[in-house]
Amino acid sequence: MVSLRQSFSKSVDHRCLFTAAMRYILFSAVIIASYFMTILQSATVQECNPLTASMILQCASPLLQLTNGHTSLKMSPFYGQYSEDACLAYAEYKLCISDDMRDRCYDMIAIMESIFDYICQPDVRANISISANCLSKIDQDPYVRKCQQSFVDSLKHIASSNLESLQEHNDLQCAAVQQFSFCSKSKYLNACKQHAWMIKIDLIKRAAGLDSDNCEIENDVQLMAKRKMESPQPRCDNNDHCTCPEGYLFNAPHQCMDIDECALSVTLCSQKCENTVGSYKCHCDSRYFEPSDDGHSCIIKDKNAWIFFAHGQSLWNISLDGKNFQLLRGGIQKAAMLDVDVENEMLYYVDVGADKLERIKFHGAFPQTIQDGGLAGTEGIGVDWIGKKLYMAKTSDLLVQELDGRYRMILYQNVFKLPRALVVHPIEGNVYNSDWGVHAFISKAAMDGSNFKRIVTTGLAWPNGLAIDYYADRLYWADAFLDTIESTDLEGNFRRVVLKDTNSIPHVFGLALTSDHLYWTDWTFRGIMRCNKLTGENVTLVAQTALLPYDLKIHQAASQPSGENPCQPANGHCDQLCLISPLTSTADGTRFRCSCADGFQLASDNRTCQANCPEEKIACLGENAKCISRIYWCDGTSHCANMEDEQDCPKRICSIGQFQCHDGNGCITPYQLCDGTNDCQDRSDEKYCATN
Repeated sequence: MVSLRQSFSKSVDHRCLFTAAMRYILFSAVIIASYFMTILQSATVQECNPLTASMILQCASPLLQLTNGHTSLKMSPFYGQYSEDACLAYAEYKLCISDDMRDRCYDMIAIMESIFDYICQPDVRANISISANCLSKIDQDPYVRKCQQSFVDSLKHIASSNLESLQEHNDLQCAAVQQFSFCSKSKYLNACKQHAWMIKIDLIKRAAGLDSDNCEIENDVQLMAKRKMESPQPRCDNNDHCTCPEGYLFNAPHQCMDIDECALSVTLCSQKCENTVGSYKCHCDSRYFEPSDDGHSCIIKDKNAWIFFAHGQSLWNISLDGKNFQLLRGGIQKAAMLDVDVENEMLYYVDVGADKLERIKFHGAFPQTIQDGGLAGTEGIGVDWIGKKLYMAKTSDLLVQELDGRYRMILYQNVFKLPRALVVHPIEGNVYNSDWGVHAFISKAAMDGSNFKRIVTTGLAWPNGLAIDYYADRLYWADAFLDTIESTDLEGNFRRVVLKDTNSIPHVFGLALTSDHLYWTDWTFRGIMRCNKLTGENVTLVAQTALLPYDLKIHQAASQPSGENPCQPANGHCDQLCLISPLTSTADGTRFRCSCADGFQLASDNRTCQANCPEEKIACLGENAKCISRIYWCDGTSHCANMEDEQDCPKRICSIGQFQCHDGNGCITPYQLCDGTNDCQDRSDEKYCATN
């Protein structure tokens, strides 16, 4: 007997199923995932009993697997390996489900069936194949993503509301579709053709459980006319001087237009701003904050917050008000840059004097050395608290490694001139750096190594400190030469000056942010300063230090917001590094890329790492895979976890601490290594110095 999959495969052109069109159909269908899963999980239709619902879920399981368990609009799981099987899975679902099951739980499955009935029509697939690439590109536009997220949020709100009638329910859903159209239509039409936009809006309608008959999309002219009718009329005196109510702007000849307060140069909200007709609303992240009575700012729930800062020969923590100091680590030669891992209560820092990268528990006594040597030129470090990685800016390169120092690799090579600060945004999948070379800039780089670009290139001199407001999507920096603190959005747009005052910020070094305040270290004042992050007001000297203060970071739960680790479980099945990708950057929606330590390369499976060390180096394998100089071969100390560098060695004749010539015919002191003189007959003491 021929299976359904076999018969279906014979009747469908597989070339169509494997095109970008099919991938785009499924990516667009991700819009229904969050909304549909909400309905599945809360189906309360009177006749849809739990047994029937569970049977439907079993039939629909191949379709639900297409989402790979993700229900966030920011995910794109439908780009993955299941894409070519979508319509096959839907055909099997239709054979599995009975008419009685469909009748009992219609509300539970109507939207899903509407979507797949539509996208599995051959003519629809053919039409989408023409515009799939263009639509996919616009779908990834940050502005359009916000439009789609707003649409999904509206559907969730409607689904959870107790509405009195079906008509009211449909009207609200249609309004959500209308708003999405008004928000994003121009983006699609400017880049794609009209028929591509019609496909997109058809998918949006079906995601809302609607069709063309019960939701006619108004054109832009109709929407503008409708908004104009809803706007208040201006009041004009005898001299034709007209005014509008608060929240509206007079637009000649006789019209009041809504002001988008969220787009004003002066930020009104501490975190998220939502423009409404004639006004606006401020929102706070309810996980960590509560809205204040003023309706603008957010009050943090967790009051347990500390500032960690580097103080030359020591590391300190200090309370936000500056009243309580505590020495965390002394005896350091020179510590300048640091970062924290809030969840694991760990502080990471570079002792540039001792050429060491170390970490220490917040309340621990003994530091752990992660890297000993090779740190000259390191300027900024940043902890990826979600993917559990450490990023470093070193001379001209951006590097990444595991938090314990394993699998170190150069992520971007020759991208800096004089790097200074570094801050990571693992939720978005990007790392930001400042560089104060001759042509100073601030850069944004994908954490997986896929894209590097300069986002701020003008009006900079010495951009010393960087900080991210993860709740308002703002990037802050301090310029030690221009004596300014400024901010932009995460793309380098909508630039604002927070503070410009030589008397308040004569020489900033480090910058950090928590709640509504910016904190920074200043060399002129030799202290830690603070101001309001929106207005720059209330500049305060929090504490003074005896020596020059360097980098600082805030320890607080909200300073590193929680998020899903796309590399879990099983490290993304990567052999070595699993690196978080920016949102919507990968074609298959996995949101991570596998990478290998320097000297290793990815195999054809894009998961496994194979040794590719140059001839003058030794390949250390195992859990701490790396390439080391052959100058360490048979020196009596294992530098590889599996002791590859101490195997097949000649008999040891030298004392501990001496270098034994590789031919076994001489012993020299460590000071004679790489001194430019061949002290060994086989020249092994000078042969590999360039790679040491």
